[in-house]
Amino acid sequence: NGKTSTEIVSATASGDLGIGFAAGNIQVAGGFEHRTEKFQSLSDELFETGVLLGQGGETPSVSGRYNVSEWFGEANIPLLADVTFAQALSLDVAYRYSDYNTIGTTDTYRIGADWKPVDMFRVRAGYNRAVRAPNVTELFTPNSLGLWSGSDPCAGATPEYTAAQCANTGVTAAQYGNIGRSPAGQYNNITGGDVNLDPEKADTITVGIVVDPIANLTVSVDYWKIDIEDQIATLGARTILDQCATNGLLCDLINRGAGGSLWLQSGWVVNTTGNFGEQAWEGIDLAGSWVTEALSGSFRTSLVGTYLLTKE
Repeated sequence: NGKTSTEIVSATASGDLGIGFAAGNIQVAGGFEHRTEKFQSLSDELFETGVLLGQGGETPSVSGRYNVSEWFGEANIPLLADVTFAQALSLDVAYRYSDYNTIGTTDTYRIGADWKPVDMFRVRAGYNRAVRAPNVTELFTPNSLGLWSGSDPCAGATPEYTAAQCANTGVTAAQYGNIGRSPAGQYNNITGGDVNLDPEKADTITVGIVVDPIANLTVSVDYWKIDIEDQIATLGARTILDQCATNGLLCDLINRGAGGSLWLQSGWVVNTTGNFGEQAWEGIDLAGSWVTEALSGSFRTSLVGTYLLTKE
């Protein structure tokens, strides 16, 4: 049984500042918003206690809430109009300040430019800083013991890793080569949320052109790049084991039980949600639209496509 709700109180204002440049007055908008997000997921008694055969552990109930107050503003600033090599040139700026009761304060902002040197050609570019705050489940899911499918690289008579590498994961010299494999290919890990998560941060850059080569035909090409850091995710128990064995990282997340086991109840890998790693996306968008009048009507042909350059 689940329940979610969002409560929003907001106020906005927009208008003409009455001042600006020869190209026109500055247009502005701004406001305030307060949001409260609530989420609850209730497991029944059997799932809550993890007593079902083959369940592999508890499925805990989740309940939590957070609120955020935000102030924001944006402006469109016409700089040039109807001059040589600048039929139009404008600047867009925006800023948002957010105050969360969970993660503290964040800033997001944007600046963009739009330049039309001649009738048939336009150039646009922008930079944006975006954030994503952790949600209720990422923050407040209780930690619980469950199963992950795979293998322990230090188990079995001929382990995948050397004795020195397995020692990083907590295997003693006497245990090496003597740790039994799970007959079901399942091992223990502790999963759940983390109230100390930081928000994800992203930097986005776009540069593009718009061309109207003939009447009723418009073509645009845009390059974009998105870099995300402090990604909210789980690493995976096997990744943690591999990183510890080969690079000496994250070893404090591994707790070997009796005889070095990770599948008996006394051993596990801590695989809770955290801020791990980065993402990089890069690509080119192509869009085109052509309209023609014929047979007492109109016909439109359009194309929208993306070529992905990077996904890391």
